[in-house]
Amino acid sequence: MERPAVNPALNAGDVVDRDIVLAHLRQWHGDTTRTRETILALRQRVDEVSRQLENPKAACEYLDFFAGFFAHAGGALETIISELPNGFVPAHADTLRQLAGNAAAEMQRTVVFRDKWVNKPLPYDTVRPLLTQAAGDVRDQLNDYREMTLAANVLVDISTPRPPAAEPRPEGLGRRELFSKLVRPLGDAVDK
Repeated sequence: MERPAVNPALNAGDVVDRDIVLAHLRQWHGDTTRTRETILALRQRVDEVSRQLENPKAACEYLDFFAGFFAHAGGALETIISELPNGFVPAHADTLRQLAGNAAAEMQRTVVFRDKWVNKPLPYDTVRPLLTQAAGDVRDQLNDYREMTLAANVLVDISTPRPPAAEPRPEGLGRRELFSKLVRPLGDAVDK
């Protein structure tokens, strides 16, 4: 599945504002929706060719799990996209970090599926493209979610008021002036 890039990137520095983060969120939401639709179509194809698969139940469970995973992720992204124009709340960053963390954790499920059911001799090699696409599309979408942590950090940074610039400090005191300030002159101590 082709995934277009949004420019500028989230790590572009001061040029990144809330509108750019929203563009990235919309892109992730669109990619998530397309990936989920692809997974549902692949699930139907698995049902059609189930007699040719070594373990159709494993393929169905894998696709069903990620269809639900991406449905949840799409809903969370949709919520953030609708709420963010009204103002940032820390829950937005928490949700993005959670999605990125969950995606990283579920990457192992993709690796296991690929190693156990794709990268091996299959009874019917005609189903290999189907299984490869199932593993690859899920993997690619999960990889895209890694930058959600960066998006969360950018939102926090641009929403946090910046302290005013500090006034430049005058040239420091010399040794003699510093000593004079620290130690009261002898006359002051005797008079009081």
